[in-house]
Amino acid sequence: MSGAMSSPTHRAAPIARTLSRGEPSYPVELERLPDPPQCLRTRGAWPSWSRAVAIVGTRAPTERGLHVARALARELAQAGCVIVSGGAAGIDRAAHLGALDASAPTVVVHAAGLACPFPAENVPLFARIVATGGLELSEQEDAVSPRSWLFLARNRLVAALARVVVVVEAPARSGALSTAAHARGLDVPVLAVPRVPEVGEALGSNALIRAGAGVCMSASDVLRVVEGTPPLPFASGVTRARRERRRQARPAVAAPLRGALGGLEGSIVQAIEDGATDLDVIVARLSAEGGVAVATVLAALASLELAGIVAQGPAGRLEVIG
Repeated sequence: MSGAMSSPTHRAAPIARTLSRGEPSYPVELERLPDPPQCLRTRGAWPSWSRAVAIVGTRAPTERGLHVARALARELAQAGCVIVSGGAAGIDRAAHLGALDASAPTVVVHAAGLACPFPAENVPLFARIVATGGLELSEQEDAVSPRSWLFLARNRLVAALARVVVVVEAPARSGALSTAAHARGLDVPVLAVPRVPEVGEALGSNALIRAGAGVCMSASDVLRVVEGTPPLPFASGVTRARRERRRQARPAVAAPLRGALGGLEGSIVQAIEDGATDLDVIVARLSAEGGVAVATVLAALASLELAGIVAQGPAGRLEVIG
């Protein structure tokens, strides 16, 4: 996605209000951002954010992904959670519909202005959300049309407003991984729905799990986190015995693969061997040196783990084992 979105649909200026930073109802959750919006344009009823759950994912999901997102949102909404998403096609839309299935409010965080909703096909959905007690909000002026960079900026708001971020299905390059990265930076728990066997639409979400995100198998996993329990990991690190078994089991695969490494995978291995064993440090280093996207780093790391070259050790520290 680059530049302006094609043919944005403008609508008449909505009945909306401006909420300025410093007003009593301004979400305190946004204050943890390094750059909180100075004002928000809002339309609809203001929710309580104490049980807000962000459900995000790809705009081109599988049928399974759509079903999971809608069912998960419905169950969480029935349990009193407010579903927050970005109003996009695909997983976002399914999440909003799941909340509506439960006759519960849901929040759309727009990238563009309220008078320029995107995508156009979701305009009836946005109207239904507001009519049934939900909320639309944006940090942009009403007439601002959608631009690619606005979506990335919007993702930080989705992450900040949530008690937990759930990535249902995301490929290796997905805006949902941007939301997850913002959440990590804000200490907001991140869960991901695993997909086995792995498909392209879930490469990014599976990589999040391999990188330490909690596993979401059902609404109860999310509710535990909302209520203050740390998320369940896919694996609690790699023990010394397990690492040794992996070395012995896959030397014929790992050694040649490692010898042939180049590009991003080689840079990740080199960074770990240089002492950068924390995922955030590796991402920051590679981003600064080569402008590599977080999603791309996570996907490359997942490939290294599957090849038996890299594993997570105690406390989630990365180490080269192959």
